[in-house]
Amino acid sequence: MGKLIGVSHPQTVKYHLEQVKKKGFVQKDIPIFQDLKSYNEIIDIPILGEANCGIPTLLASDTVSDSLKISKNIIKKKKGVFAIRAIGDSMNKFKLDGKHLESGDFAIIDSTNTSPQNGDCVVSIIDGSACIKKIYTDEDNQRIALVSQSTKFYAPIFIDIEDQYKFTICGKVIQIIKDFKA
Repeated sequence: MGKLIGVSHPQTVKYHLEQVKKKGFVQKDIPIFQDLKSYNEIIDIPILGEANCGIPTLLASDTVSDSLKISKNIIKKKKGVFAIRAIGDSMNKFKLDGKHLESGDFAIIDSTNTSPQNGDCVVSIIDGSACIKKIYTDEDNQRIALVSQSTKFYAPIFIDIEDQYKFTICGKVIQIIKDFKA
């Protein structure tokens, strides 16, 4: 509307609309200037460091290293989530909502989902190191298998049911935010 009357500042547009209203050319208030905050809401998603997509060597952290600022329309779930940067290529064939998880991408983790189903992609802590893998329960052999989904071969990580205390699931990967490549 500002372009049509040759002004760029919203307050100037509002002033001219008020003048038109006072002169009786507009009978009814038009909700042009709605609460812009609801349209532009930016959400801070805490980043809890990095996690290997290969052999777990990066030490896990529960300290926020930074935050992703994401428009509320981009992120699916807003509460109980955190971001972790994926490092490595052992999950580069894993696809979620049409996006592959590649090194440098951010995985959005639902921290409230610590009881995943077979085949879910999870962030887990093994001996103090974080990794991103698909999880399967192998009841026949009484173990958990953490499996890569990659263009390269990576051996699975097997955890005996008796050793579960050395293994923690931090949450399920629910979304991938692709790294920006200029």
